[in-house]
Amino acid sequence: MSVRHGTRTPLFDVPVRHRSPPEPGTMRRVVNDTRRPRSRRLPTPEPVPSAPPIPAGRNGHGVVARGRATLYGSPSAAPAADLSPALLAALEHAGEGVFLLDREWRVLHRGAAAVCLTDGGAAFDGAVPTLWQAWPSLVGSEAERAMRAAMADRASARLEHRGAADDGGDRWLDILVSPTADGLCLILRDVGAQKRAEDAARRADTRFDLVAGAVEAALFDWDLETGEVTRSRGLSELLGYDPSEADATKEWWLDLVHPDDRDRVAADLGAALAAGDGYVTLCRARHKDGGYRHVRDRGLVVRDAAGRATRVVGSTVDVTARRETEAALAASEERRRLALRHAPVVVYQQDRDLRFTWVDNLNPLAWPDGVVGRTDADLLPPAEAAVVLPLKRRVMETGEAARKEVRATSPTGTRVYDLTVEPLRDERGAVVGVTGSAVDVTERWRAEEELRRRADLLDQADDAIFAWDWPNGTITFWNRGAERLYGLPRGEALGRISHDLLRTRHADTTARFLDDLERDGSWSGELEHVAADGATMTVETRHALVREPNGSAFVVEVNRDVTARRALERLHEDFLAAASHDLKNPLGAVKGQAQLLRRRLLRGGAPDVDRLVAGLEQIDATTGRMTALIDELGDIARLRAGQPLDLRLEPIDMVALVRQCAEQYGRTTDRHCLRVETPLPHLIGIWDERRLERVIANLVTNAIKYSPSGGEVLLCVDLEEGANGPWVVVAVRDRGVGIPAADLPHVFDRFRRGANVGGIAGTGIGLAGARRIVEQHGGTILVASIEGEGSTFTMRIPLNSAEA
Repeated sequence: MSVRHGTRTPLFDVPVRHRSPPEPGTMRRVVNDTRRPRSRRLPTPEPVPSAPPIPAGRNGHGVVARGRATLYGSPSAAPAADLSPALLAALEHAGEGVFLLDREWRVLHRGAAAVCLTDGGAAFDGAVPTLWQAWPSLVGSEAERAMRAAMADRASARLEHRGAADDGGDRWLDILVSPTADGLCLILRDVGAQKRAEDAARRADTRFDLVAGAVEAALFDWDLETGEVTRSRGLSELLGYDPSEADATKEWWLDLVHPDDRDRVAADLGAALAAGDGYVTLCRARHKDGGYRHVRDRGLVVRDAAGRATRVVGSTVDVTARRETEAALAASEERRRLALRHAPVVVYQQDRDLRFTWVDNLNPLAWPDGVVGRTDADLLPPAEAAVVLPLKRRVMETGEAARKEVRATSPTGTRVYDLTVEPLRDERGAVVGVTGSAVDVTERWRAEEELRRRADLLDQADDAIFAWDWPNGTITFWNRGAERLYGLPRGEALGRISHDLLRTRHADTTARFLDDLERDGSWSGELEHVAADGATMTVETRHALVREPNGSAFVVEVNRDVTARRALERLHEDFLAAASHDLKNPLGAVKGQAQLLRRRLLRGGAPDVDRLVAGLEQIDATTGRMTALIDELGDIARLRAGQPLDLRLEPIDMVALVRQCAEQYGRTTDRHCLRVETPLPHLIGIWDERRLERVIANLVTNAIKYSPSGGEVLLCVDLEEGANGPWVVVAVRDRGVGIPAADLPHVFDRFRRGANVGGIAGTGIGLAGARRIVEQHGGTILVASIEGEGSTFTMRIPLNSAEA
C-alpha cells in the first residue's frame, strides 16, 4: 500500500495590493473552536450581472462551489478597487472563499466558495448584511477579536478557525485578513485535510515511538526528500550500534550489507521506490563485532497525492536463529510426524457444533467409517459421550482449557485417554470450536488400577504398612493396619514426618540406621514407637528403600507389634528360671536327706527305724512334688502346642481330695490356717484325679503365697443343680494382696502375673494350666478380687466329666 499526502496549492499567484507578510508570531493564530447547531445552507443569492461566473465543480479541497459571486446593496457598491474582477474570479476558481467588507463590517462581496465554507448566512431581502450576520458562528470567537484588531490597526493577520461542517464534523479554515481601502478582505481556505494529515502524522510518530520500544527489531524512517534516516534503539540489539553511532543515511546501512547481497538489496529497494508499495528482502548485515547476522529488512513506501514516494518506513529483524533453525524445524516436524504415528496420541479439532473437522493419528480400525463430520455422540456410547460433550461445551462457553481422563469405546474395545481440550479461536479471538489431544493412558490406568487393588489388599493386612519419601520422611501412604496399630487416621498421618509422628527410637542412632538403609537398600530389626494414646510399643520392622527411574526414592515400612510377644518371652524366661529353681530346691532336699540317712547307716549299730521312715517319707513327698511339677510342665508344653490333655477319668471323692490338699499344704506354713467348709461328707464324681489335684493345689499354694502376712485360707466344696445336671463347686478364698483390676482380665493368660506381686516368686503358668484342665473337664474357673483385700477363685465342673 502507499500513503499519499497532498501539497498545498498557493492561494493565488497574482499579487494583492497592500498585502504584506504578517510578522512572525502575529500572523498565524489558532482560534478556539466555536460550535453551532447544524444549519441549512442558504440558497445562492441572485448574481449581479457584472460578476463573472464561476464554473461548477469540486475544488482541490473537497468544496463544491456553485452559482456566482454576490454583490449586496446598490449598484454603486462595487468591489473595492484593491481587487479587480479578474482577481476575484481567479480566487473563486481556485476554491478560495472571499469576503470584501467595508469599515462598518458590511459585506460588499461574498464569493460562492465563501458561502460553502461558512454558515451561509440568512436571506436579507436586498439589505446589506454585516459579516456577523453572514457568518454568525464568528460572533464571540477569537477570530472575531482578531479581525476587529486588524480592522482597527489596519494590519494584516492570518488565522485558523475551527467551526462545524455541514456533516456535523469539524471544519478548519485558514483565514488571510488584509486591509483594503474600503475595509477588509477575507480570503478563506479549507485546511481540514491538512489538519487531519498532521494529526495522523503525530499519531504515527507516537505509535512509532511506542512500537520501536516494544518490538525486538530496529525500526527506521527514511525521509526521501531530505535523505535523513531515523533509527530506533533496536539497532543496538540488532547489530551492536547505538543509533547515535549510525550515520543518518541509507548509504550507511547499505555499507553494512554483505557484499554478496548488496546489489540485490539495492535492486529490491529501487524497484519498490519506482513502482511498488514496499519491499521485503533477506540479507546478511555486518555486526559491530565484525561478524554477520541474517536479517529481514522490510520497508513500506509512503507516497503523496501525486504518487511520488516521500518516505520509507520499516523494520529490520534478526532472523539468524530462525534461518539456522528452519532446517532443524523441518526435520523436527518430520520426526514429529513419524513419531506421532507410533505414539499413543490423537490430535483433533471440532467446530462449534462439536463436529470433528480434523483428526490425526487415530487408529483407522477404531472407527472404520471415519470421524470427520461426526460428533462424540455419534461415536461413543451415551454414558461416555455424557462425560465428554459437557466438558467441551464448557470450554467453548468459558474460553478456558480443561483436562480429564475419559473412556472411549470403539469397535476395537475400550481405551482410557488423558483428554486435553483447548478453545479454538479465529483471527478476532472469538471461540469457533475446540482443539486438543487425547493421550492413550490405558496401560497406565490399568497399572494404577492394579496399584489401587494392591493398596486395598495392603489395607486388609494386619501389619502396619506405610511409605515415606526418602530421605525427609514425609508419609505418603498409610494403610488401615497402621491406623489400627497407632490409633492415627490416614488423614492425620499423610504429609507428616514418620520419625517425628511416631517418636521412633532405634537401638542404635538414627543416623546409623539411615546409613545402613541407604547402603543396603533394606533394614530389619526392632524399633520403639509411641501410639496416639501415648502407649510405647515394640515393633518388628522391615524397611525397603525403593529408587525410581526419575531419581526420587521412597521407603516402604512394614511393622508388627511384638510388645506382647517380647513380654511373653521375658515371662517365659522367668518361668524357666523359676522352674529350674523349683526343681533344684526339692532335689537339694532329697539329696540332703539321702546323705543324712547314709551317714547314720554308716555309723553302725541298730538303725533308728522311725527316723529312717520319716526321712524316706520326706524324700517320697519331695519327689512327688517334683513329679507333679514335671507333669505340669509337660501339660503346659502340650497345651502350648495346641494339643489337648489325655484325661484319665475315674471315680474320685472331691471332698476327700480337697481335704487332702488342705492338710498337705497346711503343713508347709505356720502363718496360715487352711480350713475346709462343706455340707457334704462325700462327693463322688468322674474326673482326672491327678490333674484336678494339681488345680486345687495351684489355687491353695497361690492363696498361701499371695497372703504373705498369713491368715485364713478357706476351701469350700458344694454341689449345685444346673440346667444340664449337677455341678461341683470348689472355691478357694484368701485375705492376701488381691489382684489389681487392670490385671483381672489377664490372670489366666500364660506367663502373666499381677503387677503387685513382683517380689513374690512365681512362674505365671499355674493358672493358665489350671484353666485348660478345668475347661477340658467341661467346666469353668473364675476369679473375684479386690486389691489389698484378697481373692476368691471358683471352679465349676460337671459331676460327671465323662458326659461333658
